[in-house]
Amino acid sequence: MFRGLNKISLDTKGRISIPTKYRPELAKYGSNKLICTIDIDQCLLLYPKKIWLKIEKTIMDLPSLDHSSRMLQRLMIGHASEIAWDLRSKNVEGPIVAVGGDGTVHEVASALRGSDIPLGIIPFGSGNDYAITQGISRKNIDEAID
Repeated sequence: MFRGLNKISLDTKGRISIPTKYRPELAKYGSNKLICTIDIDQCLLLYPKKIWLKIEKTIMDLPSLDHSSRMLQRLMIGHASEIAWDLRSKNVEGPIVAVGGDGTVHEVASALRGSDIPLGIIPFGSGNDYAITQGISRKNIDEAID
């Protein structure tokens, strides 16, 4: 779509301003939803959601038992522990809910270890072994939430 090095900054609310020259190209995708992720070179990557969903599927279809594939999956798609740590440091009230598979649950649980913050789990992974052992429904989201 487009490439280039651009200086970006965040406003006081943590929002990124999209350079004007890219806005018409983004508008072609018919969505104002963008996905921001990071790559192995620690650069931010920005994708229209429609394109990101295809990339995400390709990444998640990589063999999860392959160490390099798993590291790429966690880098580009899963940052659950950083998010959980951020919420913990802000003294959130109520549970933090991990939505994903065993890897996501592990990341969030690790960040919450030693705190009084309850962990909720909605299983959306491929195995969901932890959810199974805890009796959390994998077929009915309403039951998983209860």
